Amino acid sequence: MHLKNMLKSEPVRLDKRIARTSFAEVGNGRVGIRAVLGAATANGVKHFFVKQRQTPGPPIDSLKISFANLKRLNF
Repeated sequence: MHLKNMLKSEPVRLDKRIARTSFAEVGNGRVGIRAVLGAATANGVKHFFVKQRQTPGPPIDSLKISFANLKRLNF
């Protein structure tokens, strides 16, 4: 399952016309990652991948933040 997140300040959109500057690290945005991971795991998902189309900072730094956030959730 691919994981990504949006800034809390961005409006909810149900289409693909999302500004590149709207993305946040996994665990730092609008999407309740703990609930998503719990539901996915309960339904048999075994692999999660962070998908970052655009990052708020340097890509490697953003991936480190996403990883740290996921690690704190013990998944």
